[in-house]
Order: sequence, then structure tokens, then C-alpha cells
Amino acid sequence: MLSPPNRGSRLARKLGRYAPGRWILGPAFSDLGPNWPTLETLLSPVDFDLGVIAGDGPRYQPYKAFLEGTSDGTVEVTETQIENMKDFLLVPSGHTFIMNRPDVLEQAVHFFRHGRFSRES
Repeated sequence: MLSPPNRGSRLARKLGRYAPGRWILGPAFSDLGPNWPTLETLLSPVDFDLGVIAGDGPRYQPYKAFLEGTSDGTVEVTETQIENMKDFLLVPSGHTFIMNRPDVLEQAVHFFRHGRFSRES
């Protein structure tokens, strides 16, 4: 998983208070914010090999005032983690384009092949 809001989203909860945020981001925004407790009860526990890669950037974070701690500008690092995940990796990346980073793609392939992320360089 790449920067997933596995524990809902503080940003969605805060911006969901405003009509423009709800209109622009639609139903998923509500699911990750105010409706998260309901959605969370429908999700099964992790009982498979799961790796999570999260970002701790970018430098410019327009939503920083709505977030706490380390984040990728959209999802807080603590929100990406989930019980029973097999491995976790933090990379210097923002949320939107984390999937385009060559190092992230290499790490994903490594996880698929070995069940863990590479800790080399």
C-alpha cells in the first residue's frame, strides 16, 4: 500500500466540515473523514502479508495546518500504519506522486518477491 489512510484521515475530518471540500472530493472524502468509524467496522483485519510505504514530504504542504506530526502533505504517517502489517517503509515523498518514484517501485517489487522491503541504500 502506498500512503494509505488506514486509520482514516485527519485532513478529511477537518476539511469535511466545509462544503467546498465535500464537493470537490466527493464520497471518498466523507468515508475517510466523518464516516470513517462506520467504514472501519466493515474492513477485515489484516491476515495476509502487507507492506506499507508512506511519505514524509514534500517541503510545500498546503494542508500542513490541518495535519499533526510527520506527513506526506495529505496523510499523516501514523494514519498509514495498520495492525499486523508485515513491513513499513518511510520515503521522502509527497502523497500525490509517491507511486511515480523509481525507488518506491523498486521497493514494491522487492516486497512482492521477498515479503519485506529492502534496507539497502
